[in-house]
Amino acid sequence: MNGKKTFKKFYHRLALEGVLKAFMWALVIAFAACFVISFVSWFFPFNGLWLAIAVWGAFTCGFTVLFYFLRFRPTAQGIARRVDSLGLEERLITMAELENDESYIALRQREDAQAHISAFDTKAIKISVSLVLLVVACGMGVLGIGMATVETLSQNGITKGGADIIEELLPPEPEVYYSVSYLVEGEGYIEGEAEQMVLAGGDTTMVVAIPEEGWAFVNWQEDEVENPVRTDKDIRQEMIFTAVFAELGDGENGNGDEEGEESDAPSDQPNPSEGEGEGSGSQPSDPSDQNSPSDGAGGNSDNNDNIIDGASDRKDFMDKEGQLDDLASDGNISDGDKDILGGYMGTL
Repeated sequence: MNGKKTFKKFYHRLALEGVLKAFMWALVIAFAACFVISFVSWFFPFNGLWLAIAVWGAFTCGFTVLFYFLRFRPTAQGIARRVDSLGLEERLITMAELENDESYIALRQREDAQAHISAFDTKAIKISVSLVLLVVACGMGVLGIGMATVETLSQNGITKGGADIIEELLPPEPEVYYSVSYLVEGEGYIEGEAEQMVLAGGDTTMVVAIPEEGWAFVNWQEDEVENPVRTDKDIRQEMIFTAVFAELGDGENGNGDEEGEESDAPSDQPNPSEGEGEGSGSQPSDPSDQNSPSDGAGGNSDNNDNIIDGASDRKDFMDKEGQLDDLASDGNISDGDKDILGGYMGTL
């Protein structure tokens, strides 16, 4: 016996009830998925609104079909039990059990059941959905839609995201500072802040190693940097830098006193100007030769103020006034750094 044909008048009503139940369960799962996606996109910086909507629609349609055919689709046995519960005293369930029995009693039972079915009003079968299922579906709907709304507001900057809220609730991490010291070896001093406390990952302020009179800057001892001006970046540990100064010489040439001693020693060579005997005196020189600067004992002396390249004038190179004017007009250097560099150039 085919359930659809035997209980045709009841089947469509119970099928509608099955579709409604399947849809409600599908909504529970779809709204739960929407909540999860919206929560993740609210907590992490990406826009998941359209993804949540697409997943909600796909889950609603897919799980409605699955729940209906796997759980809530009406069967002949199910229809018989449902109708008998309304006062038919198990006539339909008995008829379903004896559908293949061709005995006289079975035939009489089927005739009696069909007579009661023809007189039975299908409106007596109420479409019912569990109150618990309805409450769960509505609750998940509120959570899913509410979370999607919060996620949308945070993506548009109206409310804070989840990560920002968690960061505000957690205690702030303590700031770590490292000391950076600039020391001196020799006669000189540090222009700028010699002892600095720098936030981890930060940069120091500019310092300049300036020698005292009669001394010269050599390098920074730790890294052998020869530039007296330095700014250290991305500090991640305690650091010490020592400016090394060396004393200048007394200004004499490379031969020192030895050359002077040789010049003062008496010469063993005979003086050609002194005569050794009568008639052996030197001949007088041409007066024109005495006036020639090229024949003098000191040699030729030309005035040349060019530095080693032979082209740049020493006076231009040592024009500190001009260099200070250029420094003052440089917009890429802060006023504090200009003061430090100006003080350093003043010692040159």
